[in-house]
Amino acid sequence: MAKKNLLLCLFLSPFFMIPSMGQVTTLKQKIEQIIDSKNAGIGVAIGGPEDRDTIIVNGATHYPMQSVYKFHIAIAVLDQVDKGRFTIDQKIPVKKSDLLPKTWSPLRDNYPDGNITPQLKELLYYAVSKSDNNACDILIRLLGGTKEINKYLHAIGIKDVSIAATEEESAKSWEVQYTNWSTPYAAIQLLRKFHDKTLLSPKMHDLLFDLMVNSLKDDRIKGLLPEGTRVAHKTGTSGTNPQNITTATNDIGIINLPDGKHFTIAVFVADSKYNDSTNASIIARIAKAAWDYYLDKSQFAARQHFDVASAIDSLLNTKTKNKTPFNGTILVSQNGRKIYSKVFGFSDFEKKTILLPNDQYVIGAISTQVTAVLILQEVEKGHIILQKPIRTYLPDLSEKWADTVTVHQLLTHTHGIVDLTQPLAFHPGNDFQYSQLGYDLLTKILEAVTNKTFANLSGELFERCNMRSTFHPDLHKQKNLVKSYTAQPDGKLSADTKKDDDYLATGGFISTINDLLTWNNFLHSGKLFTDSNNYKLMTTGYAIMKHPVFGTVDYGYGLTISTRDDYYKIGQTGFFSGYVSLDYYFPATKTSVIVLSNVARDTESPTSTFLVHTQILDILKQSNLIIKGK
Repeated sequence: MAKKNLLLCLFLSPFFMIPSMGQVTTLKQKIEQIIDSKNAGIGVAIGGPEDRDTIIVNGATHYPMQSVYKFHIAIAVLDQVDKGRFTIDQKIPVKKSDLLPKTWSPLRDNYPDGNITPQLKELLYYAVSKSDNNACDILIRLLGGTKEINKYLHAIGIKDVSIAATEEESAKSWEVQYTNWSTPYAAIQLLRKFHDKTLLSPKMHDLLFDLMVNSLKDDRIKGLLPEGTRVAHKTGTSGTNPQNITTATNDIGIINLPDGKHFTIAVFVADSKYNDSTNASIIARIAKAAWDYYLDKSQFAARQHFDVASAIDSLLNTKTKNKTPFNGTILVSQNGRKIYSKVFGFSDFEKKTILLPNDQYVIGAISTQVTAVLILQEVEKGHIILQKPIRTYLPDLSEKWADTVTVHQLLTHTHGIVDLTQPLAFHPGNDFQYSQLGYDLLTKILEAVTNKTFANLSGELFERCNMRSTFHPDLHKQKNLVKSYTAQPDGKLSADTKKDDDYLATGGFISTINDLLTWNNFLHSGKLFTDSNNYKLMTTGYAIMKHPVFGTVDYGYGLTISTRDDYYKIGQTGFFSGYVSLDYYFPATKTSVIVLSNVARDTESPTSTFLVHTQILDILKQSNLIIKGK
């Protein structure tokens, strides 16, 4: 294989764009220095934590895998175990004729006469941890041949890979070993899918992971890493021909960082004129460069997150003179990791009951997005058509406007309904007026097309999302609902007793800080819909709303979409009888910001009522946890 020109593609995460740009350049230069002028074809793919900062060098080139492909074969075998075709303790007959001579085989060395029945998990141990060629071929035959393995890999989305020859076939001809190939990028794609536990059951995943941790050849990926670093990897090594060319010296793996995150790496060194030690050192130096980069970055993130926590704590420090105390719960999460999560104050001031993280709040207008999701799920089933007039579903409505107002207009507050027995305030679609009544009509439509109560429909949705502490109040499951209070002009708190049961769809749901994070993760990853277009429908602006806190925003389906100051955020604020809530998602950095309070202050001024909520957003902007753009 001729040496390929260096093609290096860098995909940078916006979260670390400013602080890491110099680091990325340094890493690029480091890799260029390592591979520059090397008399070998070198391909590299590195997938950073949470798939950020992916680096690809010669990522589309086909490199012979050698024993790296035993990882692929092991996944295919364990997939069949999960599907019930095999059992992990199943005994596999191995004859002496299966144990070929003149090939790497600790299994043959241990049982030279064959005629044994090792368990399937033992054959996997020999094939993966010991890189045994005979064990590998036995597994290939068990699966039905290389074509079946190829079919499986392509079915799970790993296209740029080919497994065409057994170890026995590869040994017969120098050229045959090139028929088992992969691109570096395809290798880390498979590693990512494996690590994310999307391919195998947890039990089978853990078994293979442990086999890889105990795999041979610690002088490659692991060669220069700190002692004790946990690395799950699979190497591949060829022989050397009479011209002193080594076909392949490879290693692919998953490297755990000290902060619990990981990165994936695949390095292929092909057609090299160097000895094994030099080839291994090339891989080790590339792995070490990546380790240094991601370690430095994780330490920067830890410092940054600590600064965010300190800034929020300072904001809420009640010892500061003349500062009004915040009472409630705050959670900031980015890409699945909690950056800040704390509770302050009391759930019951009279009893001096301390707030707890799983205490429940009435979430106000945050509730509207739940109603919108339920409507769109019925749209997917064909039970509701968004552009149909609402009389289609509510034939008992007496006013003529029921023949013109559509479901879409109810979702977007552009219908003009002010009372069920009164004319419209404006022609449907011509204006925006926030309407609790409109969303109440949506609940009636849901009940009409499903023959279920709105309370039960929402309960089923929350159950599906594993939101165990979120309820429609009619279900009476709010065991940890905090009391709400309104501050009087003299600063004293009065308990709120108002209960508005008329318009639950726009403000009555009860939830917790952690359940709302779960909701955000489901909604913004598209998991609530079978058709991804429905998420786009929810987050498209159809009308302009004058938000009492954030000014001019767009309104979608139960959500506001704001680009104020170019900070793109999706979500809602909520206010209901002493409960002051905010839940926004920032797609650019996959950040959720959720603030729930049970004390309303300065209720004549929304910007004052939500002052702490917006100050927290300002802190996150200053720290670059929230960035401009989509």
